[in-house]
Amino acid sequence: MRPSLFIIFLMNTANVTYQIPHSKLEVKYPENIALEIKNPIEDFSLLFFKNEGTDILSLYVGNHPLLSYKEDEYKKVRIINKLSHRCLKVRDFINECFIELGTEFPRFVHYSYKNSKDVSYLAEIIISSLKLTDK
Repeated sequence: MRPSLFIIFLMNTANVTYQIPHSKLEVKYPENIALEIKNPIEDFSLLFFKNEGTDILSLYVGNHPLLSYKEDEYKKVRIINKLSHRCLKVRDFINECFIELGTEFPRFVHYSYKNSKDVSYLAEIIISSLKLTDK
């Protein structure tokens, strides 16, 4: 399936909306994607999106992201749903980004995904759905 047709297919499938606990942040993802949630301790959440067992996207939501590099090295900035995504290509095959949400909990979203055709399209669809709500 060509990538453009694949994206159209995914955009037309039903989405699941997940409100991230203790935050005003929500994410939507296609219903055929599995979401695994881990809350090792109460001050952060780890979300893992998978398609047929293949990792698509990992998302950290909390106050102290573990970044691979110094904050000022994340120079590529993208604005999606009024959120500023600061990104860095880590090696040739991984994209890593973080979003600073403000001073309240959670302060950061940190995410990474593989830079490959079959994974990055799905990851981008999920990432583009991240938004702050009034809830």
